[in-house]
Amino acid sequence: MPHRRATSWLTCLLATLLLSTAALAQTALPPDAPGGKDHPLVGRYEGSRLMAYLQKDFDSKALLNRTLTRAANYRLAPSNTLTVEGRYTHIAYQAPLGRSSLEVFRNQVSRLTAQGFRTVFTCEEAGCVDDATRAYNMSLSWSDTGEHKIGADRKIRYALLQRDQAGAITTVAIRTAEHGSPSVGPRSVISVIEAKAMETGKIVFVDASAMQASIAGSGRVALYGILFDTDKADIKPESKATLEEIAKFLRANPTLDLVVAGHTDSQGAFDYNVGLSQRRAQAVVAALVKQHGIAAKRLTAFGAGMAAPVASNDDEAGRGKNRRVELVKR
Repeated sequence: MPHRRATSWLTCLLATLLLSTAALAQTALPPDAPGGKDHPLVGRYEGSRLMAYLQKDFDSKALLNRTLTRAANYRLAPSNTLTVEGRYTHIAYQAPLGRSSLEVFRNQVSRLTAQGFRTVFTCEEAGCVDDATRAYNMSLSWSDTGEHKIGADRKIRYALLQRDQAGAITTVAIRTAEHGSPSVGPRSVISVIEAKAMETGKIVFVDASAMQASIAGSGRVALYGILFDTDKADIKPESKATLEEIAKFLRANPTLDLVVAGHTDSQGAFDYNVGLSQRRAQAVVAALVKQHGIAAKRLTAFGAGMAAPVASNDDEAGRGKNRRVELVKR
């Protein structure tokens, strides 16, 4: 009889362990988003999953610093935001089940406060808006910024903090909330902007004589004076001088035909970058034809995307060299 009892007890124990393992497997969070990493100032709440990550060397961000109001249609607006510029890091986390948004939020704020950050603005739940029934707009209000949204409207908490170290200001905005589903842990969206002077002197002007020498020597010339906004193919007005020099070069060489090749860095999907670079090359061709009278048959637009880098894409300095328009002898 004792042997049977021992066997029965062991069987129950094994069954319990198997059930526990299965339960853990069901509740385990997926792996972190590819390429994401924790910010050294913010850190990560224990057991959280990094859901989304974005970093830019220099950007401008409008961050909430007042209560959302009906007058602003419960959206981010100049009347309720602080605009800051610098190195921008955007991270979204999902905390483990069983944790409250309050616990996650308090830990995040405490860590920053301990590092010398002061609170510029903070609010919780209905106190974040001037109408308690519109608390969910704390999540929706970021829908126009392209950032990862919390995707929740329960127990929302927000804090805007800053630290000034010898004139270098770092700003952190934290939005934390609990999801409507009991099977999803609290989520946090964190923005960090570290004050940094924008790099200047990045536009390299190449005149017609320099284009002539480069194409005669290597069959190609790289141009950095034709500018576009991020993810757009509209030529910016400050590109006018470079376009004029291309036209001058082409008029001086009436028998020369060119491939106008657009190049991007490695940020984003391959196919998307190929399409973007093609549209940019086409925009340059259109400008030369329509504004400067160059015959369309002399120009061929080509989108190389990220396929022909001239520098490493691991840092912004290299990515800046890879974003270019090239003229190639045909």
